[in-house]
Formats: sequence, C-alpha cells, structure tokens
Amino acid sequence: MALLALTALVACSSPLDGDDAGETPTPSAPTPTTSVATPTEPPTTMTSDAATQAPQPTGEAGSGPTAAATSSPAADPDPNASPSPTGTPLPEDGAELFIDGQAVTLIISGSENGRTLYAIAGDRFWRSSDGGRIWSDAGSGRHGPIIVALNEPNVLYSGDKGSCGRGESDLPFQRTSDAGRTWETLEANADIQPLLAMETRGRAYLYGTDCGMQVSNDGGDSWTRIADLHGEEVFAAVTQRSNPMEQLLVVAATEGGTGRLFLFDLPAPDQPVFAGGLTQFWGDAAVDWRDGRIVLANAHQVGISDDTGATWAWTRAGLEDATYAADPLFEGIPIDQAEPFPGFRHARIDPANRERIWIGGNRGAYLSIDGGATWELIGDPEPVTGLALSTVTDRVFISYADGTRLWSLSATGG
Repeated sequence: MALLALTALVACSSPLDGDDAGETPTPSAPTPTTSVATPTEPPTTMTSDAATQAPQPTGEAGSGPTAAATSSPAADPDPNASPSPTGTPLPEDGAELFIDGQAVTLIISGSENGRTLYAIAGDRFWRSSDGGRIWSDAGSGRHGPIIVALNEPNVLYSGDKGSCGRGESDLPFQRTSDAGRTWETLEANADIQPLLAMETRGRAYLYGTDCGMQVSNDGGDSWTRIADLHGEEVFAAVTQRSNPMEQLLVVAATEGGTGRLFLFDLPAPDQPVFAGGLTQFWGDAAVDWRDGRIVLANAHQVGISDDTGATWAWTRAGLEDATYAADPLFEGIPIDQAEPFPGFRHARIDPANRERIWIGGNRGAYLSIDGGATWELIGDPEPVTGLALSTVTDRVFISYADGTRLWSLSATGG
C-alpha cells in the first residue's frame, strides 16, 4: 500500500546548511588553538587560499563596492592566524573532531581544495587555513545557514528563508568580509537564504532564495527575482567549479512535489538565461558539478551525467536503506519507508578524483569510488548536517547533530 506524495515537503523550508539560531556576533580577539599535521604529513605554511581559485577579482573601474572590499586575502590569508600553533594530530577513522575542548557541530567548506574551512564548536565560530590542522577563533558562532564566496574565502553570507507561504524567517541576513570576525546585518534582506556567491570583475554576485530565486550583483544590498522560477521553491544552486561564470544549475520543486533540475546560461552573472529542465524527481535533491560531471542525489536514486544533463546513469546500488524503493513521483511512498524521511542535502565530488563522490542526507553519508555506480555507508545512518572535503589533509568532515567525525578521503567500510 502506498501513500500519495506529500505536498508538505516542498511547502516547508529547505534543509539548513548551518546553525538554525541567530544573533549578531560580538567581534572578539583571536584565540588560536589546535590541530597540526598527522605523523605522516608535515605541517604546511599558512598561505592564501584565493590563489588556488578562479576567477579572481579584477577591480574593474567604475563597478560598485564588493562585500570583500575591506579584505586582502593575498596579503593576509587568515586574519586570525596563530604565529606559533601547537596541537594534536588531525583525527581520522571516524574519530570526532574537537576544537578548544568543544565538539564541532558544523563544518563549512571555504575553498575549492578544502584548505580553508569554517567550523562551529560550542558558541564560537572558527577558521582554518590549512585543511583543519590549526583553528583560529573568529567570534560568535550563532548564525543562520552560511555560505562562502567561491573565490574569496574571507567573504561569507548568512541568512534563512521562512517556511514558504507560512511566514518569514526570524534570522537576519548577514555578511562578513573578514573571515567572520565582524558581521554586517542587512535588515532589508530578511527572509533570504544565500545559496551561492562569487566575486569577479570588482563585484560580489550572490544567488539566494526566498522560496523563489533571487540574484544580487552588489553583495546582497539589492536583489532581482529570476522570473523563470517564480512559484517554485528553490533548494540549491551550483556552478561548475572549473568555469563558474558559464552556467548555473538550480534545484527547485513545485507545491505538488515535483522536483526539477534546471540549467541557466550566464551571459552575465546577474542575468541568468533559462536554458531548460534537465531531469525531474520527487521533492528536493543535492547536487554538485565538477570537471564536467553532475551528481544529483534525490529521495529515490542518484544520477550521474557527463554531458550537462543530456543523458543520465541512475542507481540505488548500496543506497537501499537510504532511498525509496519505488519512485514517489509516480508510485507514492510505501508506508514502511516513510520514516525517517529519505533524501540528501549534500553532494561533493572529490576535486582530486571525480570518480570519488560523497553524499549525505537523512540516513547517513555514503561514498562511491566508481563514479557513482555503487555506494557504501560511511559511519552511522544518522542525519548529516554538514559535509566538507579537504585534499590538503586527505580528510572528509561529516557533521551530525552531536558532532563531526573524520575519515580519509579514500575511506571504505562503515
């Protein structure tokens, strides 16, 4: 017997990618603490993450100020860096990560290769410039969902949308250009959740959702609605990491529960042009796009496309306990599979090896080492709240409600 697909899924707010409580932090003096290299890997010097990312800001004459106007990543990659760090080896094999004696409840990736990472531990916000070996205190850690600009690791945005059609969020929209030490609140932007940010040509481009899709070319000071997605709830937006200024993928769903992956061309970052739908599914989904490969993880299966969505390879192999056996879009939800709700919030393709893919959702984190053909549970089948990779320290950071556990990127076995 099956239940009809629940429309409430897409009427509620999208899963958080950060803490769900908010207050304006009080800037504090840096208090560096811990973690240095493992015994088999020598420590690295703290250098700028921005040099490894593209495109770089050019400071085009005549353009407006960006959110990063006061930061200088090339000269000062970490405003809170410690001159003489000490600590213990970075954990692995499923061990839990602690910073200053506090369990880490969320990890946020801050750069392409994971050299820059942000973490929330206790009531503090922390930053690492070396893949998690050394952490520096960056102030209060109570924010809404947080994203980091793709090519400017010192620029972050925080905010949340309300439950679509049911009320506004009570979390402020905030931004920082000094790696989280100080945050500016933009009162006019309440009820917008940032999804994707990139800095180029002297401007700060930002995509966000207030249930529909919004785009800003001034770091969130003003917004323009993308009319093509009006009426659909937006859950995620990503660009291809190797060429972020070319195209945009957006995950959105109708009130009736039909999810779609849409493609937009970007003749200009703030002028996305609708290029069509690539595939459909039930509810929301997690997506990543790297080196020509798209991974899309939904409540029924995972799809891989290497031709911008023209063709897909779909599988549930190894995901039987984390996905619906039947496609809810056509067959409804089996009663014995209704709880806990399947689905994925996070997808990451390893930047050093696109055959290695990680996904995380309500029933745990899974790893594929064969390009998404088969999957294996890593850790416990508990809801995943954060997922970050670092090729610098060969670690995957998986956050759960009660803490963050670490494995090597090539880990196998639950």
